[in-house]
Amino acid sequence: MRWFGTAGGLSGLATVADLACPVLYIYGERKLFMFHSPEWIAQLKARPGSAVQALPTGHWVMLDKPEAFRACVRAWLDAGGVPACKAIGA
Repeated sequence: MRWFGTAGGLSGLATVADLACPVLYIYGERKLFMFHSPEWIAQLKARPGSAVQALPTGHWVMLDKPEAFRACVRAWLDAGGVPACKAIGA
């Protein structure tokens, strides 16, 4: 019910500034409803170690384009996104 404003709606969710480690955000650009705003994407891209990748899919990116999805994840991991999380105990 958070989508409809019950219990404060989405206002209590974490912001990009609250994130403790780098984030890889992969999304399908042919989705009917996006769960992010352009501002959120820009903030995430600006965070050290974080990355954003849109793929030409619907909601289930890893099913629609499994090779592209795996390539994105592998490239991000190879670039060092995870060690920064492990360093803070994640």
